Amino acid sequence: MEAAKPRAVIEDKERQIKETPDLVVKRQKYKMDLIPPALIVARYFADEQAEVDSLQAEAATAALDEYTEEHGVEEGLLEEALNRTTRSRGT
Repeated sequence: MEAAKPRAVIEDKERQIKETPDLVVKRQKYKMDLIPPALIVARYFADEQAEVDSLQAEAATAALDEYTEEHGVEEGLLEEALNRTTRSRGT
């Protein structure tokens, strides 16, 4: 079944056609017409996706902690915003 296979993305500058790729492998862009990539990932790469999600969550947490540490200094804007939020909640 040819429709189930990934195909190269169509990019025609003359007719101003540029498809958004569903999959990029070593700078090659592919479009999935029949099976969405999310279904393939869920079926065959669930463990890998869970690892990626975990690493992204860790990176986001680390970035937030770093930002809070850097900008949450006394008399800083972040501290002021946090204090305002705490006061409006009544704690």
